[in-house]
This record gives sequence, C-alpha cells and structure tokens, in this order.
Amino acid sequence: YKNTMRRIMGQEHKPYEPKALDEEGITLASSMPESFLQSRYVGRLVSTYIGWLRKVEQQKTPQIRFTKTYSDRTALLEIAAENFPGLLWRIAGMCYQHGMDINQAQIYSLKEPYKLALDFFNVAFTNGVDEGQFKRELTEIVSKRGDIQISASDLLSRMNIKDVSVEHLPETGYYRMVMSGVDQRGLLYAITRTLSEKVGIDIYSTNAHTLRDGAINNVVLFKTVKTLESVRDAIERYLKPSHTS
Repeated sequence: YKNTMRRIMGQEHKPYEPKALDEEGITLASSMPESFLQSRYVGRLVSTYIGWLRKVEQQKTPQIRFTKTYSDRTALLEIAAENFPGLLWRIAGMCYQHGMDINQAQIYSLKEPYKLALDFFNVAFTNGVDEGQFKRELTEIVSKRGDIQISASDLLSRMNIKDVSVEHLPETGYYRMVMSGVDQRGLLYAITRTLSEKVGIDIYSTNAHTLRDGAINNVVLFKTVKTLESVRDAIERYLKPSHTS
C-alpha cells in the first residue's frame, strides 16, 4: 500500500542519475551527504532539489513545499535553505506554532564550501492549516533569522525524556546524541533550541522518528569546539535532571 501511494504521489524511490546534471549541478550533488544519497528522497535530487539549492545559493531565499500525503491531516514539508545555527528550531517552532506535530524529521547539511541545508518533515495536524500563511511566515523567519516567542524551557518542563546519551565521533569536534522518550507536540523545537542556545552546539543532521506507541527516537549529529565532558555536563543540566522519568 505504501509503495503504491508513493508511486501515485511521485514519491517513489528512483535511482540517482548524476549524468543528467550540468557541471554546477554535479558540484552541488557531490556535496550532498552520503546519508541523503541513501535516503528515499534521492530520486528527486536531479528533478527538484538541485534547482532549489541553486535558487537558495543565488537568491538567499528558502524554497518550501508543503504537500498533503496520505490524508488531509498529514503532510510532507520540504525546505531548502541557507544553513545556519538555529535553522532547525525555527522550522520546528513554526510547525508547533501552526498546530503541527512533527512525526519524523530528517535534515541534511551540504558539505563545504556550501552553507546549504535540505530538510524534510512529516507532520500531522488535527485542525486545518493555512498553507499560504504558514509558508509566508516560515519564509520570513528563516530569511530574517527571527525569533519565536515560545519558551523552550517551559515546553521541556512538560516533556517526558527518558534517556540521553552523547558520544564523540571519529572526526574531531563531531558528536552524536541519542535521545528517547515520549513524543509530544513541540518536543523537537524545545530540544533543538535548547541544544543550540544553551548547550551551544551546531546541529548538522538529525533523524527523529515517532513510533506507533508514541515513543520517540531522536539521533542528533552536531559539531562543537567544546570537550565531550563539557557537552555532557550541559546536556545533563538542561535536558536530563528535571525532565527525565
């Protein structure tokens, strides 16, 4: 059933064909992380995403598409934008502000010299969403790197985070955080904003997935000049002590 629906909606996994790209397109494609090239989105790299990334690089304006998926209450949010610290929490915060629950999030940062990101969010909502207004507000807050007047600490105080672990990756300055808990609307915003502003890390990839029983597994890859001990201490301080059951 899922494969049939993907085929109908043009989301079927297709082979990546780099020969269809010009020189600039090949350069952009070669800067995509390996995790993206192994994802279900790679089939649209040539037909859609390379064009989006070119526009972002040239015009400095995010490219956004909001597509209803299996029902009128679920959608796929796709966004290409300039990559900067705080991009993820701004997108997640706008979803929360518009009444959306992020069930799955996958973000990809292009390699140097590009400062571009390509992000995907599977969202669900109980009430209707004004797609035009949502896209306008999301475009503005990402373009202007504006603020969202929603307290991340207040949201965290109501969240059920069960476990958080951090490990150093082989490459200097790169880390992986794995978090488990119970999914609640606003969780991704609260976590990523806290990590960005309180812990002081630069998130370059995440894969957050909510299971059918409501449990969430969130893997965050980030970079920082801080030591592993100081990162663990900060995460322990802001995420674990008063918010773990």
